[in-house]
Order: sequence, then C-alpha cells, then structure tokens
Amino acid sequence: MNEAITYLRQLLITRQGLLITAEAYASAVMDVFPLTPVSQFAMPKKYSEICQQALSVIQAEYPDFNITTDFSSNELADSSIAYHRVFGFITSSSRYYFSSKQLEKDLIAAEANPAISCHFFHINSGGGEAWYLDRLSETISSLKKPTVTLFEMAGGSAAYYIGCQARHIFCLTDNDLIGCIGTMTDFYDWDSYFAKLGLKRITVRASKSDLKNKEHDDMCAGKTEEFINKFLDPMNELFLQTVRNSRKKLKDAPEDEPALRGATFMTQVAIEKGLVDGKKSLLETLQYAKELAAKWDTQVSTRKKALNIFNS
Repeated sequence: MNEAITYLRQLLITRQGLLITAEAYASAVMDVFPLTPVSQFAMPKKYSEICQQALSVIQAEYPDFNITTDFSSNELADSSIAYHRVFGFITSSSRYYFSSKQLEKDLIAAEANPAISCHFFHINSGGGEAWYLDRLSETISSLKKPTVTLFEMAGGSAAYYIGCQARHIFCLTDNDLIGCIGTMTDFYDWDSYFAKLGLKRITVRASKSDLKNKEHDDMCAGKTEEFINKFLDPMNELFLQTVRNSRKKLKDAPEDEPALRGATFMTQVAIEKGLVDGKKSLLETLQYAKELAAKWDTQVSTRKKALNIFNS
C-alpha cells in the first residue's frame, strides 16, 4: 500500500469534518478501494510534478503569458502570474494530492516575490478535508496582490472555500458545478458486519473516561445532535462567514438561502446567486490576470515615486 493511498484511506475513515461533494467523495472512495489489485499500483506522481506538467501545457499553448509555479525564483519576468492549481481531492498535507498547507506556503512565497504581480487559482475539485482551511483562508484574505479564480468543471465545498476568496471569480463553461457550501462527516459503522462474522466488539473505559469517544458512539446509535453542535456547526460557521465576507451578493443573504445550505448550481444560476462573477475561457482569464498584474505594477511604481518625492 503506497503512501498516497494510505493517507487518503486514513482520512476517509476518520470522523473529522469534510467539505466535499458527493461525487468527489465517491471518486476518493474509488481511489481507496480500487478495482485494480494493490500489487499492480505504480507509485503516483507528486502533486507538484503534476502541477508543473499542467503548467507546461498551458505555457506551450499560451506562450505570451508569464505564468509560473516557481514562486521564489529571482529570474522571473516582471508582471509574472503565480499559477495555483487546485485539482482533485483536497487534503491538509500530502505530497500526492492537493495540500492546503503547501498552497499557503506557495501564496506567501509568491506574495513576497516582486516579480509576481497576480495570483491565479485554477480549480477543478469537489472538495475534501476541512482541517486547516481556516488558516489558509486567513492567508488568502491577507494577500495584497490581485487574485483571480477560474473554476473548471467543479468548484464545490472546500474548493469553493478556497476559490471564493479571490477578488475576481469565473467559470469555464455553462455546465460547471459550483457551491455545495457546507460541512459533513461520512463514515461506515462496521460493527454489524463484523458481528455476522462472529467478531464481537468489546470496549472498556477507565472509570474517569466515561466521555471518551462518546460522540462517535452516539452517532452510531443514531444520536447526532451533540456531534453536529460541537464539531460540524462551528466549522461550518467559519465557512459561511468566509463566503459572506468574500461575496457581496451573499453578505446579507438570509440564513435559508439555498446557496448557504449546501445546494449546488450550474454556472448561470451561480452567477445570479453571486457565487461567481461570470464566464471566461482560460485564455480570457489569463488575459484578465495579465491586465490586473499590469495595473498592480503601475500602482506599485506610483507609490514608490510618491514616496521618493516625500522623502526628497
């Protein structure tokens, strides 16, 4: 069992919160429990390598744009665009899937590089792990340079959490799926299955450990209220607050607004709801990011000139 599959399996069988669409969860489960025998698996490529390959294709097709994943390079052309790729299952920390911690490091490096003038989030994901998204959200909201998101096919749950904080958000086609804003947990109770095999589960707690794993036992017994109130609701409130703060049209939306209760929409309705700003092709989005980068450079130059005059 390779490291990537082991990590994903551990993540999916835990009871921690997930920000994920049903389709993305099913896809992740197929990764964990594949039809192909594990012995036939080849070691997957690291996510950073996949991103670089994807960027190489974009650079070959659109050579007029300075796009990079080398965020700390001193050899970049001025007005470069940082390419942040958010594809597939979202994890907090993994070398083989998208990592929220790695994105945070990349954002900080790109923000500090004077040759980089715009952040471009390219997203196709139904979501994933909720943990660490609050920290990532703080980093994204602190960015001063222009930010642009392009959702391609899917921008759901944790992926929307990330992408919605860009100042400019677009979909690639009319058929992209956007939203699924909400928090859930999903796991299997294997006790009845094991009981049929003659395996009886025995749990013994210390006299002062009566609350240990109580929420899990309650959920298995159909009592979910405490787990929802104690864990899922607080995480979800942070998610909703981020969306409201990022999207003007949803800032004062009522609590029963479907977009804030987990509903998913195709592009046109997502635009009407204020989840995204419009529809653009990849070329149009890159051109838009290039224009924002140029404006940023002009602003920086103007501030430097004003500061020099003030200090002279």
